[in-house]
Amino acid sequence: MLQCMKKFTEAASHPSLSFTRLATDNFELHTSSGQHYCVASKPQGRSLRTLRTSFSNAMVPKLLVRSSMRRPFFAINWPHATRNPIHTDISPQNVLTEIGDDSILKNIEDQESQDPSIPIISDSGAPLRDDDGRINQDWIMPDLYRAPEVLLQIPWTFQVDMWSVGVMTLELLEGKILFDPIDHVNNQYVLPLGLGQYIGYLGLLPLHMIQNSPLLSTYFDEKELFLKFIRRMLAWDPEARATANKIIEDECLQRPFDKMI
Repeated sequence: MLQCMKKFTEAASHPSLSFTRLATDNFELHTSSGQHYCVASKPQGRSLRTLRTSFSNAMVPKLLVRSSMRRPFFAINWPHATRNPIHTDISPQNVLTEIGDDSILKNIEDQESQDPSIPIISDSGAPLRDDDGRINQDWIMPDLYRAPEVLLQIPWTFQVDMWSVGVMTLELLEGKILFDPIDHVNNQYVLPLGLGQYIGYLGLLPLHMIQNSPLLSTYFDEKELFLKFIRRMLAWDPEARATANKIIEDECLQRPFDKMI
């Protein structure tokens, strides 16, 4: 993917490319532990997540957030305009600042030559995705930045990146992540909790999204028959509520079990 994007860089002069960390070289290393694919790129400074720690309560000043957020918009403008690729992993951890003083690189080189760092082995990384018209329905994105269409298992597009940037912007301003659908006792993502938090902040989702989601029957119910049944009991006026002998005859309860909601 990086090699492909580099070719576009050589053929285009889009402003987005100035804010995108591309590979300056790709090569392989053959060592006693096996074959390793390596990517070399321009050295960058600390991430926006690390930058947060410099401020009280991890709340980044508004003017700095405004300046910082302009760059991700430029960076994703070109791939979104061409619909290729989709990042799917935008977070403060993956947005890096520029290095103001290159002299620190010399210090790092000297330190590494004397005391080399232990290699980091990890399968994680930004899963750039090629959007060439295929239907994307994979379970993507970090838990706390996951777009609602992914939760609802609805086909998603490049707009998932915009959701991540929005969540990231609020995180920098507020000093905390807006959503937290995690069971911290068992360290598990709780999908119903995520949907509940999204609805709590944003209101009810559009009906067409509910209808297109395979989770409709599990988490949502818009069937007129069921709503009519509920309203017969949930009335402001006690006198208007159905009695037990009347409600048991309700059509909703008389339906076969395989047709029940």
